[in-house]
Amino acid sequence: MTGIRNAGVILVVGAAMALCMTGCSSSNPSSTPSGGSDVTLQAVLWDPGQVESYQACADAFKAQTGITVQLSQSAWNDYWNNLTTQLAAGQGPDIITNHVGYYPQLANNDQLVDLTSYFQADGYDMNASGITTNGLWAKDGKQYGISQDRDAVQLIYNTADVDASSVASLTWNPTDGGTFGALVKHLTVDKNGVHGDEAGFDKNNVVTYGFAMENDGISGQSAWATFALDMGWYWTTPNAPFATQYNMDDPNVVPVFAWVASMFNDGFFAPMAQVDSLGITPVLDTNVAAMSFQGAWTISSYAPSADKNQTYAWAALPAGPNGPGMTISNSLAQSVLTVSQHPAEAAKWVEFVGSTGCQDLVAQKAVVFPSIPSEAAQVASVDQSAGIDVSSFVNVLASPSSLANWPITDFGTQINTLATNALDQQLFRGQGDAPTVLKQLNSDINALFG
Repeated sequence: MTGIRNAGVILVVGAAMALCMTGCSSSNPSSTPSGGSDVTLQAVLWDPGQVESYQACADAFKAQTGITVQLSQSAWNDYWNNLTTQLAAGQGPDIITNHVGYYPQLANNDQLVDLTSYFQADGYDMNASGITTNGLWAKDGKQYGISQDRDAVQLIYNTADVDASSVASLTWNPTDGGTFGALVKHLTVDKNGVHGDEAGFDKNNVVTYGFAMENDGISGQSAWATFALDMGWYWTTPNAPFATQYNMDDPNVVPVFAWVASMFNDGFFAPMAQVDSLGITPVLDTNVAAMSFQGAWTISSYAPSADKNQTYAWAALPAGPNGPGMTISNSLAQSVLTVSQHPAEAAKWVEFVGSTGCQDLVAQKAVVFPSIPSEAAQVASVDQSAGIDVSSFVNVLASPSSLANWPITDFGTQINTLATNALDQQLFRGQGDAPTVLKQLNSDINALFG
């Protein structure tokens, strides 16, 4: 995610959207085929927090190769809407920041360049850096990107509501919620100052909820995923990219969703409608909720330097029935579009982003964790000097058994829409029970695969 990657992956072509972001390759007069160091490449990203990092990489890349990379940033929804419109018109930038929820569709539409031959021509070994997540960007023997970062989700809490000792070594289970569920109830306070674990608590007039989670569609990355993964469950069979069978009604996961739904219904989780309306950050900043699960890409957003009304700290996810709390660890990548007139030069940029030459610069900004594992320590050091303890992220990223890949399959946007409607719009708003909603959702998803 690594920059707003927990937003629902919903692809909508907006007729009113501009046909082109700054400098589309196939319509930019300066982008005529030429090759060599006089080439200017157009690259796009959605996270404003990472512009400075990748501009530093672009400057270093130009000094090394003579090739110019011009960066353009737009917000998440505009980013994908604009890109969809551009590609429909046979236009687009040379390079995109890619998300695993989108790239299968782009690859199936032959809109992404297979980088294999360019890597071979350059003598580039994508495994030499130690990056372990490049397999996420491979399909049918083709390589569509190099992982530029890694993320994980951890528990964020308001230090005015709860202290570090209370969030240390939390446990969770779907029967009674464990110590995590008990803490959420205690942190929930109604308008009369009555806590959720006290007699007389009024669930219809809550001032501060113990916990808030986002609508995260099929991934549940910053929401319910950790609970489900803790049950030994995975979205698909097999547990691998491009599986064609989902397991949303697995008996091991139904109790998870039933427990989550009960926490909403009993007034301990902030109402999904309120979170959708305000956004998770304002919900935390106004103390509507005391805790949440948030990703590594948001660390700087909750830092003291971000001019916050509240003071936050990070802790490990609650341990589940099968051990330490699990999290999705996602990765973004630089991908080259087939509309590019300079794929060879664009491939060199992809190589550079996947090297220590760029990732050292990214680590110094400490907005995200670069994909080269050794860079995590540098990020932690930068954050520590700013008074932010991110040791829980470093620990979980160093523990492969606690990490799960984002469910990468075809029909990603359709599946995400189905999950959003079933979970956010129905189950988490008190409409329907978990077994019924999940059975229908699973049937609807698997029907897409025929």
